[in-house]
Amino acid sequence: MPMTMPTLLRCVEMYKHGMNEIIVQSSNIQERTQIIEYLQTSYLPNVILFQFDKISSKFFEINQQLQSFRTSNETNIYICRNFQCQSPLTSFEQLKDKFERLIFAKNQT
Repeated sequence: MPMTMPTLLRCVEMYKHGMNEIIVQSSNIQERTQIIEYLQTSYLPNVILFQFDKISSKFFEINQQLQSFRTSNETNIYICRNFQCQSPLTSFEQLKDKFERLIFAKNQT
């Protein structure tokens, strides 16, 4: 089956700039929903978005590597690039502030 041009361009973009991961963990359903909706309405190329409830997630049973993300009942948002994560953000406001600064800086160049 031939590869289409958009798929080829996406693969080149991933090869050139790497893969991004955003891990959202929160037991607060309202805040988690607000964060996910914000991220889904933002332009985020090459992003894998992963969300879970820290306490009862089945992902912990399936993947033991996720145990390191299981800390407390607070909200934590990890922004990772090529499997290397920054310090976690702990609120929607911090996430929004960080993204708005990145978008502004990108538009200035």
